[in-house]
Amino acid sequence: MGKPNTPPRPKTAKPAKAAKPKKPVKPKVKPAAPVAKRSMDDMPAESLEALKEREAAIEASVPGIVNPTKDATVVLLSPYGYFRVVKFDNQGNAADRQYYLYFTNKRSGGVFEVHGTIAWTYMNQLPNRDNVQDFPIQDTVTVGTKAQDSLSAFSRHALLWTQATNGVTKRNYVDYAPSKETVFIACTREIDTGFPATLIYKNWKGEKTNQYKPNRYIRDAGMPTQILLHETATSGSMNISGVRMEKNYYPVPHFCVNNIDNSGNGQILQFVDIAEKTYHGELLNDRSVGIEFVNEPLQEKDHPDLAKSKAGVYLKTVLDKYSKLHIPLEFDESKADQTLTVNKSDLINWSALKTIEVGAAKTKAATEKDGVVTLKFVKSDKFEHLASLMRLLQDKGGFPGLDIDAAEQHRSVVTVDKKQVFVFQHGYDGKEKEKLYHYAIDIRQRGIYTHGLIGGHHDGYLQGLYMYLKLIKKQQPLACLQSMLDMIAKSKLPKDAKRPPLKLKELLTVTKGKEEVPKSPKEITITSYLELP
Repeated sequence: MGKPNTPPRPKTAKPAKAAKPKKPVKPKVKPAAPVAKRSMDDMPAESLEALKEREAAIEASVPGIVNPTKDATVVLLSPYGYFRVVKFDNQGNAADRQYYLYFTNKRSGGVFEVHGTIAWTYMNQLPNRDNVQDFPIQDTVTVGTKAQDSLSAFSRHALLWTQATNGVTKRNYVDYAPSKETVFIACTREIDTGFPATLIYKNWKGEKTNQYKPNRYIRDAGMPTQILLHETATSGSMNISGVRMEKNYYPVPHFCVNNIDNSGNGQILQFVDIAEKTYHGELLNDRSVGIEFVNEPLQEKDHPDLAKSKAGVYLKTVLDKYSKLHIPLEFDESKADQTLTVNKSDLINWSALKTIEVGAAKTKAATEKDGVVTLKFVKSDKFEHLASLMRLLQDKGGFPGLDIDAAEQHRSVVTVDKKQVFVFQHGYDGKEKEKLYHYAIDIRQRGIYTHGLIGGHHDGYLQGLYMYLKLIKKQQPLACLQSMLDMIAKSKLPKDAKRPPLKLKELLTVTKGKEEVPKSPKEITITSYLELP
């Protein structure tokens, strides 16, 4: 018998491997964008430090400030600098909220403050707080004598707060009409000059100036810190509405020192507010105030023949680049004892000078003996009027840091081999087509400059030299003139002697308007210079 059939064992499926638990997937969440820094917070350390110092000074000096805090709700952004708004409760009264507005200028580094109703008015009048084109260029100042009215100067206008009404008035520079023609205008402030009656000061009141409006700009570096000296290259006095157009713009100066009139009076003209930038001095336009001085220093094709001039001495010179030069003088019968001497061989206009007669007695103003010419009845009022104007600008114009009595701020004077010289030529090497200039003078600094030193023309040297002799060497007016003659006249140089050129180190490179300290300074050769006494 066969074996009984054994039922087959059922096939048991192998248990499936348990699936590994999946790691939880983290949802992809974009990280939050960092809060963009505002320019009012993202300022350089030195700017922030200067601002903090200014804030602390205000807190210490103004009574009643309680809990000053940075106002995070008022944000003013500007390509020109950094704003900060500070608010505080006055005398602990939360209902009496006070504001201070600070502005740190990117270019100059200066910190300016605006406070009270002016600050509040300014913030509320801005159409776009993210691109502020108007900004403080001067601290708030008190104006008036009895009422404590206050004025803040901005790039295009000034804001005046009147205590009696608590109102703020906007005064645009280009449209401002002076109340009197005899006052000096600085940020629409009208200031008496203090000049004597024989020096007539006249601003643009009643003059035609609308044609200049397109050529009047803002100062993005703040208030001016420099004086730039020019000469008109004409013999006739200027008038305010008569600036000639050059190419497609008017080179409007801020001031002009005119000739002495037939009555013996001098005249100074003011063309525009000193807060305004005009095109008069190339790379210094933003930082400088331009002063014209009536004189034609060089013999040029479109000028009258200076050999016939009776308005000064026309000299042969020691200067390499300016072999002939005209120094303006005046003659006055009341100055009989004031004399100058110059060698006849140096005078190009001797024939004209010897015909000058002074006073009712018609006394000869120029005589000659043994080759030496004596000039009598001499005065230098026009140079002295320039000095008076410069003093006015420093004392009442609000020029930050300008000191016309500091030797180092007379920028035409340099020291070479322990010898002081006055540079009588361009202080740079340049490539006009490439807008590339290598300056031996740091044109960013405060002080007094001549147009010939920093620009494309050849003017202002004589005025800069006179001011240095007067202000730094402390010479009297007649002595200044004699020193100028002695330094400039050709006969003072030994016959056939050659003056060695001077080598100055480049201090500043300017490329298409960008100013940089050079990494590899060039040497600038100076051949026209005067050794100072």
